[in-house]
Amino acid sequence: MFSTELHLYCLGLNGTGKSNILDSICFVLGITNLTHIRAGQLHDLVYKQGQAGINKATVTITFDNRDKKHGPIGYHHCDEITIRRQIIVNGRNSYTINGSTATNSKVSDFFRSVGLNVNNPHFLIMQGRITKVLNMKPHEILGMIEEAAGTKLYEAKRIFALNTINKKQTKVDEIEKLIAEDILPQLQQLQKDKQNFLEYNNCDREIERQERKLTAYTYYASLLNAEECEKQAAEKAGEIEALGGELREIEEVLEQQQADLTNAEEAKKKRHAEAFAKLEEAVAAELAKIEACDEEKRECKESFGESLTEYEEKRKSLDAEIKEMKKKEAALTKWENEIGSKEQAFKTAEEVLTLIFLWLCLHLWCLLAIKAREKLNAVAQGMTTDDSGNAISVEEQITGYRSKLKEIAAEVSTAEEKKKRILPELKKKKAEYEQMAKKNSAESSELKAREVEVKNYRFKDIRYVVQFTLSFKNTRLW
Repeated sequence: MFSTELHLYCLGLNGTGKSNILDSICFVLGITNLTHIRAGQLHDLVYKQGQAGINKATVTITFDNRDKKHGPIGYHHCDEITIRRQIIVNGRNSYTINGSTATNSKVSDFFRSVGLNVNNPHFLIMQGRITKVLNMKPHEILGMIEEAAGTKLYEAKRIFALNTINKKQTKVDEIEKLIAEDILPQLQQLQKDKQNFLEYNNCDREIERQERKLTAYTYYASLLNAEECEKQAAEKAGEIEALGGELREIEEVLEQQQADLTNAEEAKKKRHAEAFAKLEEAVAAELAKIEACDEEKRECKESFGESLTEYEEKRKSLDAEIKEMKKKEAALTKWENEIGSKEQAFKTAEEVLTLIFLWLCLHLWCLLAIKAREKLNAVAQGMTTDDSGNAISVEEQITGYRSKLKEIAAEVSTAEEKKKRILPELKKKKAEYEQMAKKNSAESSELKAREVEVKNYRFKDIRYVVQFTLSFKNTRLW
């Protein structure tokens, strides 16, 4: 019962539990100095510290609150107030007020509001404390009276509030110092930056205005330049059209020359075919003659078989003559081969030079046609090009063509000189061959007839053989 007129007594023999009742009341009131209740830690209050299967301790006190005058604030509607405290071994510590969970500070304020501050050093007067109370100084006695009257609670809160104010004031001073030393300079710098930014925006707008003027002027100048370019393009188009006409003429000439070259190739192939046909006929005739000779030989053997001795003597004589004739024939064949090879080489060289000259001419026409196309593309740009595709003037291109013509003329001149060197030697060999032929004609009329026949046959078709050889060379050349 919250009343100053109530006096409670707890009497009993030693060991009957009087101290346990007082410790339980102090436990509920929220005592912090556990030595007053004979414990070192909260779990010491549990029976055998939880070793006997009991792991929690609970104390409940019910207060009579019918005297509303001395009751706690906020609980005038309750006739009874039940406060319960429970601890669990290695667990939490909990309070409840009328069944509602409450914090330690709330319970402490509750008891202080009715003058029950168990943590006040003068709340519990233990044995031997009476003498100390009587010897207290005035301010200590005043503190004890304030604690009993309940005003000590507000003094503690006042001190706590003053400490909080001092801490906050220190924080405020730090903030003011921060504002004065850091924020204000930054603010001034930001104001300067703002002014610079405004000036920059003004300059940027001025630059944009000037750029628009420049763009308008550039556009106007481009229009004027476009008109001038159109005039120049019209002039260049006329030049290109004229060059196109020249190019078409050159292409027509090239087509005509290509047609002539094709006709020449067809005629050459036709001559080769005729030469091969004649050569086959000549070979067949020669084979027929050889077979006729063999037949005559067999007939002679059959006719003169009876006079074998005479035939043997004549045969030996004829063999000697035949050997001598073979030697002469070999020498004659050697000279004939040399003369034929020289004459063939001369004709081959002559025709090769002719074909080279024609090829060079055709190659020159092809180069001219290609250069004409390149020139047409270059003229469209106001210039012409050389062999490497570099832009040069027309005079430089003409000079280059002249130097190439001189080189071709030098090559033709070299071929002519080579022809002149070979021709005297060929004539000399031919004269030696004719002298040898006259010398051997007296020795054997039959051999001479054969020789003349072979010579006629060979020189008759040598031109076709040479042409046939040249056709293969020309095929590789082209």
